[in-house]
Amino acid sequence: MRLTPTSARPTAYDEAEAHVPAATVAAALAGASHVPFWLDRPDRPEVAPALSGAVLTDLLVVGGGFAGLWAALRAKERDPQRRVVLVEGRRIGWAASGRNGGFCEASLTHGRSNGERHASGEVDQLDALGRRNLTELLATIERYGIDCAAERVGTLAVAVERYQLGYLGGGALRDARAVRAVGVAPGVRGGARGPATGGLDPAPPGGG
Repeated sequence: MRLTPTSARPTAYDEAEAHVPAATVAAALAGASHVPFWLDRPDRPEVAPALSGAVLTDLLVVGGGFAGLWAALRAKERDPQRRVVLVEGRRIGWAASGRNGGFCEASLTHGRSNGERHASGEVDQLDALGRRNLTELLATIERYGIDCAAERVGTLAVAVERYQLGYLGGGALRDARAVRAVGVAPGVRGGARGPATGGLDPAPPGGG
């Protein structure tokens, strides 16, 4: 089922679907590995034993991605006596947190244009909460000495089609030549620096 945009201005995702044929996408992904990069290495963490039998817990966290792992850790930090169980259907780092290229975005809306489309009156507050989340997440990693190559880095959004330039917003490096000068592959039409985000290894050797 194809959803009809609720806004007069389509998002970058709508534009991409309209401009890129499905066959082109399929050809680009032909031969790609179905295993996330972080798990496709011999020193990846061992899979934990499956949960068996009944367990009693005060808090059940479903999903072993960034959000689930952090929620479980913070819950124990706030109340060490609280019984916390985290369950994951496959393995830690398998789903979205392991397929994202190692970035941990501060955005809660998958981009400002998407936020304006679905929650136009709350975008500024959501942006502020997202930045706070990232700051506190990285602080937690540092506090516990979690070895996952965490760092706070900048972002660079690029446009490979002319229509995408309108979604870049204000920011530096709008010129294609300036974008290519920082090491971006040829073919881009422009780019803009974005807010800071986090970079980390979702499945560090030894489990972090």
